[in-house]
Amino acid sequence: MRECFQNTDFALFNIEDLNERMEAIRENIQPIFKHYGDLFMEEVNTFTEFKGSFHIAQHRRRTTNPPDTTWLVHGWTATRWKRRSIMFWILMTFHC
Repeated sequence: MRECFQNTDFALFNIEDLNERMEAIRENIQPIFKHYGDLFMEEVNTFTEFKGSFHIAQHRRRTTNPPDTTWLVHGWTATRWKRRSIMFWILMTFHC
């Protein structure tokens, strides 16, 4: 498993078809987000002084217009991240 993003990962945002772009995001981007979420969970929870969790953008409500970006967020819970999110990690954060 790769631990950082490569230039080819950014090219997936040029894919016009929604389903194809989402498949590319799920296969190439989300595993790296999961890796870093798992890796930094304890440190971020210690730093923020609460036990939060990471949420990876799923973009499930999209039926048209593929997403221009995708992200990982640390917040209160995996399902209530919007209300009080602490930290956003966007795709470019771990580019090698």
